[in-house]
Amino acid sequence: MIAKLPITHLTSEAPITPKEQADSMMVLMQFHEYVCQVAEVDPGMIAEILLLLRRCYGFKRHASGQLFYVRAVGIAQWVATWIFHSPKPIYASLLYDLVRYTRLPLSYIKANYNMGIFCFVENVLNIDQHQEMAKSLLHITNRFKEAIHQDHVSVLYIKLAERLYDLHHAEGYTKLEEVKYMAKETLTVDIELAKNYLEPEIAADLEIAARKALEICKEKV
Repeated sequence: MIAKLPITHLTSEAPITPKEQADSMMVLMQFHEYVCQVAEVDPGMIAEILLLLRRCYGFKRHASGQLFYVRAVGIAQWVATWIFHSPKPIYASLLYDLVRYTRLPLSYIKANYNMGIFCFVENVLNIDQHQEMAKSLLHITNRFKEAIHQDHVSVLYIKLAERLYDLHHAEGYTKLEEVKYMAKETLTVDIELAKNYLEPEIAADLEIAARKALEICKEKV
């Protein structure tokens, strides 16, 4: 199960070429421009977080082969596209993996960002398995908990944006069992979550990406 694999199993130190480094800087600049146009975010805060990503991640790569800071903005771009009216989930989608994959403590987020952003980051980190998202959403059933429910839904947007991004980069994984697990979990859990709590278009995108990822696995065997 991916969530339970050691952190070192999910990262790599593959070298970076000058072209890839230049291209990655362009990705950051384009993301900053895009997110400030489509979402209600603070441009200064976005710029500050992007600098933090570069400093903390360096050139470390995710198991997908993507530079961590490139992956972070890729995930956040999905979130910004889906819920552009709410800035806190966008900030949180950039920050949460810093706590997961680097030595940045959660207390740093609490000390340097407002409580709403901190709570979003903490909530995302508390969900290790996608089945847990389904259970937590089902527990909220009455209208008096609407605000809490909305926070859970925002966390779901972040987790499914992460899943969609990683499936789109299935080709870069060296361990096929990770890709197979992601794809099968998407087909059995994530698609139903998207249908029940988000939009059918997201469910459709997830299904396409998961089936394509399984095809990549078959081709590599």
